[in-house]
Amino acid sequence: MSNDFEDLNSLLTESAGGSEAARAFRKQLILEGQTLDVDAPISTLRQRGEPREEGNISSVAEARSAERRIVSGRAKLGIRGLPVSAGKMVDISSSGACVLMDNMVSGGKSATLECDIFYEGKRYLFSLEVATVYSTLVSGKGFKIGLRFGPHSHEVAAKIEALLRT
Repeated sequence: MSNDFEDLNSLLTESAGGSEAARAFRKQLILEGQTLDVDAPISTLRQRGEPREEGNISSVAEARSAERRIVSGRAKLGIRGLPVSAGKMVDISSSGACVLMDNMVSGGKSATLECDIFYEGKRYLFSLEVATVYSTLVSGKGFKIGLRFGPHSHEVAAKIEALLRT
């Protein structure tokens, strides 16, 4: 067992390579009992000890049920007990959004998302409750944070729908 612990610690040191964000990502995976399967044809996140399914790419299929719109804008993510993090909007759908941030956020956190999107000559500014779904390291750019929208007002829903229709 001590050998396993030493191997895990070696993944978190600077000599293991990668950026500080990559080491933080590896540490989070270890704490959650997951590994990044890099030997498969497409890298997929799997539970430690789970057998690999060679050639199976269905596990990486699109998880969203709603069509998404690629957007550019500012985002602020406020999680209780943590400072507000600023980021960049990547895309949005009627049920969720993806933002790019410097810091990793684990899944299952409740937060408030403030969006300031300028799309096709029009500004969309709104705030709503969200839940974090995933956090994926994007080489050299930070982390893509997947968010699922919580209950929100009709006014916010109308702004999101108007943004998706344009």
